[in-house]
Amino acid sequence: MGMPGAGGFDNASKTKGYEKTSVFFFTDDAKNKSKAYYEAVSGVQTLKLLKEHYNNEHLRNTCLFINKPRADTTSLITVEKGCAMLVNGKWVVLHKAIIHFEAKPATVNAGATVSGIVSAVKEHAQNTAMPPRTVNIGAVLPKSVPTEQPPIPEPAKSGQQAVYTNFYLGAPDKNLFQNYSRSARHKPGITMYEFTHDANKYYAEFRLVFDAEIIKLVRNNYLQYINSACESANAPTIHTNEVRTVRGGIAVLEDNIWRIVEKSKIIYE
Repeated sequence: MGMPGAGGFDNASKTKGYEKTSVFFFTDDAKNKSKAYYEAVSGVQTLKLLKEHYNNEHLRNTCLFINKPRADTTSLITVEKGCAMLVNGKWVVLHKAIIHFEAKPATVNAGATVSGIVSAVKEHAQNTAMPPRTVNIGAVLPKSVPTEQPPIPEPAKSGQQAVYTNFYLGAPDKNLFQNYSRSARHKPGITMYEFTHDANKYYAEFRLVFDAEIIKLVRNNYLQYINSACESANAPTIHTNEVRTVRGGIAVLEDNIWRIVEKSKIIYE
């Protein structure tokens, strides 16, 4: 498909194969041919068009951009496919595709040490107004430890706003978090994920807590602590200095264990 117009994508513009005017690639739903999933075509032409039409209303109605394209942007990736339904010759968007623009990484000394990389990460965190973190290269990798359990809020009464509770847990074991190890505050190097729930204490959203300890895990290739609970849109590189959560994950509480039912979506930057 080419660029979207008013109301969505024109079905008459579809082609069987890639053409120079192709911007989005559609995949039919296996069970419903009137439903399809779409993503941006990787390539220089698509990148050029999306950069030029970044503020286009029709494009914004079909895509959610995580960041703005820059002069040094060299590629793009579809973090999450969009979904559309065919109605009267138009593919009407049900939910938008999530797009991320990537810039050419800066040159890094191949002989850079882990301590040097972590120092650079600390500087980056300070420059972006993040709370300072103490980075200890010899620190033990994140793990769950027993601690006090914060109180669960009572259900909100009629006319009152729901009360949300945040707590923190360490790395999961496969797709399970131990609820007994929850902490009322984040402890770098021990807790990794922030959980949020309201009066429904058996259902929670979780997100990876970004700090220098997370970067240390990435740099040392201990990705199992992240991959157990997160799906990544791209792979980390030596230039990675941030991990951003695009969408929180979902977990349910069963026998004092939080079971992941939907992983969080992250992107390495």
